[in-house]
Amino acid sequence: MQKQKQSLFRRFIHSLVISFFITLFICSLLFLGAYFIFGEKKMEKYINTHTQAELPSTTTQQNTTESTEAEPSTLLFPTSEADDSYFDDMIFLGDSRTVAMEQYGYIKAENTFAENGINHQAFQHRTFTDTVSQTVGTYADIIQARQPGKVYVALGINGVAFMEESLFMEEYATLIDTIKEASPNSKIIIQSILPVKNFQTHSSAHMTNESIDYYNGLLLNLAEEKEVYFLNLAPELKTTENELNSIYDAGDGLHFKQETYDVILQYIKTHQVPE
Repeated sequence: MQKQKQSLFRRFIHSLVISFFITLFICSLLFLGAYFIFGEKKMEKYINTHTQAELPSTTTQQNTTESTEAEPSTLLFPTSEADDSYFDDMIFLGDSRTVAMEQYGYIKAENTFAENGINHQAFQHRTFTDTVSQTVGTYADIIQARQPGKVYVALGINGVAFMEESLFMEEYATLIDTIKEASPNSKIIIQSILPVKNFQTHSSAHMTNESIDYYNGLLLNLAEEKEVYFLNLAPELKTTENELNSIYDAGDGLHFKQETYDVILQYIKTHQVPE
C-alpha cells in the first residue's frame, strides 16, 4: 500500500513538471508572437518619424545643391564664385551695417539705399534719391523705376529688441510684398539677421543671439511662404558660443570691422541666386 502511494505521488509530480514546461512553452510562443507583431509596428513607426529628421545637414545640402536647377531652393547653398558684375543689377536695402558696406567701397553707392539705426517698419516710409533713375521717393518707387535683377534685403536687427513678434513679421511681409509688386521679375534675397556680442543684452534684454536665431527662423519661413531667397550668413560670423566673433567686432558688439565685409561679400559671391 505504501509503495502504491509513493508511485502515485511520483506520477503526480511528473505530470506537474510536464504541465509546467508545456505551459511555459505555450507562453513563450505567445510572447514571441506578440513581440514580432507589435515590435515590428513600433520599429516601422520609429523609422518613419525619425529617419528624415535626423539626416545630416551636409546630406541635405548636397542633395539640394545637385537639384538646384530642377527645384530651386529658398535657402541659398554654396555655388561657384561670382565676379563683381554679379552686383551690377542688385539693389541693397539695409541699415547701418549696409551703410558701412557701401562706405568701405564693397557695394556701389548708386545701388545702396540704407540708413543708420533704421528698422524695417520705418524703412518703408523713408525717402531716398536714386541717381540712376533720378527718382526721389520710397524704396518701392525706386525699385519700380529701376526694375533690378536682384534686391538684397538686410534689415531686422533694429527691430529685434523693440518690436513685438507679430508686428515684426507683419511689417517684413509687407516689405517683401511691396518689392514683388514694384518689380515682379526681381529676385529677392532676405539676408539673415547678423549676430551681436553677448554684452549687447545690457542695452536691451531682448537683444540676444537667441532672439536673433529665433527671428531668422521666422524669416526663413517667410522666404518660403513668399517664394523668395534666404541667405543664411549669420553662422559665418559666429563663435561656437553663438555670438559675434571678436575678430569681426568693431568694438561696440553690434557693428563690424572693415575686414568683416570681405567675409560678407565673399559669402554673397559664393551663394548666388539661380539664373
